Amino acid sequence: MKTAGIVADNYKLEKFKKELTAKGLTDFTIVPFTKDTSTIKVKCEESQYNEIANICRLVEIHFKQSN
Repeated sequence: MKTAGIVADNYKLEKFKKELTAKGLTDFTIVPFTKDTSTIKVKCEESQYNEIANICRLVEIHFKQSN
């Protein structure tokens, strides 16, 4: 198992948790990074990196469209 890290604004964390869980990526932890951001550490196989990258893109698009 590898660990992928996602640094995200704290207001995006719930959306990330929802999307990761929906894709079956449930082995993750969230730790503070700065005052306004956190790191999501996802345990996964290296073959799942592209799936995680797609989740990141979808979450960013979601928040850009909601503005």
